[in-house]
Amino acid sequence: MRVHVAYERDGSIVALAEIEENPTGGVACRPLPGDGQTVAEADVPGEFTDLPLSQLLSSLRVSEGPEGVQFIST
Repeated sequence: MRVHVAYERDGSIVALAEIEENPTGGVACRPLPGDGQTVAEADVPGEFTDLPLSQLLSSLRVSEGPEGVQFIST
């Protein structure tokens, strides 16, 4: 599952929105960053894809590295 993620400088997740591969005329959502926040696209690790987005907020953090933005378990 690929998502838009808004996060703080410390890696804490503020908001998530799933990216649909082939939207069927629906409305797409994307978080807007606040002051000091960043928005990026990232893949949710396989072991977390069955969880609701609301639970991912407390289960994952963002890590920025040479490979781009990735999620790490809290």
